[in-house]
Amino acid sequence: MSELFVIVRQIVIMFLLMSVGFLIYKKKMIDDHSTKQLTDIVLYIVNPALSLVSFQQSFSADKLIGFMIVFVLSFVTIFLGIFVGKIVIGKDFRLEQYACGFSNAGFIGIQLVQNLLGVEYVFYMSAFLVAFGLMSWTYGLYLISGKADISAKKLLSNPAIMAAIFGMIIFVLQIQLPAVISSTLSTIGNMNTPLGMIILGTYIAKEDIKKVFTSKNSYLVSLVRLILVPLICLFALKFIWVPVEELRMLLLICASAPCGATLAMFSQMCGKDYSYGAQIVSLSTLLCPLTIMGRINAGYVIMVRNYGITVIVNY
Repeated sequence: MSELFVIVRQIVIMFLLMSVGFLIYKKKMIDDHSTKQLTDIVLYIVNPALSLVSFQQSFSADKLIGFMIVFVLSFVTIFLGIFVGKIVIGKDFRLEQYACGFSNAGFIGIQLVQNLLGVEYVFYMSAFLVAFGLMSWTYGLYLISGKADISAKKLLSNPAIMAAIFGMIIFVLQIQLPAVISSTLSTIGNMNTPLGMIILGTYIAKEDIKKVFTSKNSYLVSLVRLILVPLICLFALKFIWVPVEELRMLLLICASAPCGATLAMFSQMCGKDYSYGAQIVSLSTLLCPLTIMGRINAGYVIMVRNYGITVIVNY
């Protein structure tokens, strides 16, 4: 049950941070313009810093192979969520499709991976985060904005994409950033969750809190994001080769996390209904412990090892 405690603890922290954002907006300590500026800081500075610093790892061929496998399969899980969302909710519900595809694995997933698999597997989470960044700034942005005007020039000049490219270079070539630069990037990257959740709280403060629990589509998104996508991934991962079995578990954790907070942030950036996006994120986050408890009781994750079959009942 320690893994359940980890997920509940992380979600409590998220909601406490959101409460801070809720209160400072209600107290008029922050306004819509300030919220927009904070959103830009998270998307254009904090997220790229988090991605870049994750590549400061010692190089090995096995690490690179595992990284690339997780990287490719991360795209598959994201597309799977979007596809299932389109089928279940409808092709015209673009924000909902984004919510079904893009999870909040960065905050919840890292803690679970470290607790379940060990700190050495946190590195492979960076593969998912890089894939998440590439997908969210391309197809994800298209889903929300409805505009397919993403050129190669725009992609290469995007801070998130640039961070991923440069990060891979420094990993493969083993370029060691100066300690002061690396520490600065780590400090900036650590702001990702606090700022993101506080911003999310300001979005919710603009609306009636009851709307979080009364939207039919929000519940449908949570169904897809928290139950259908993980179950499909669980089945599919049985037939996919990975160098070590723990990577299957890592991918399942990423696929099982609640909706990503970037849904609301991108919605604001694109002039869409970002308060509705915040409602979806909040509900799926709130329901997440209940779905994980169901998985624990079912004990449905089976990892096949050389010495036999081990049933992992922790997730």
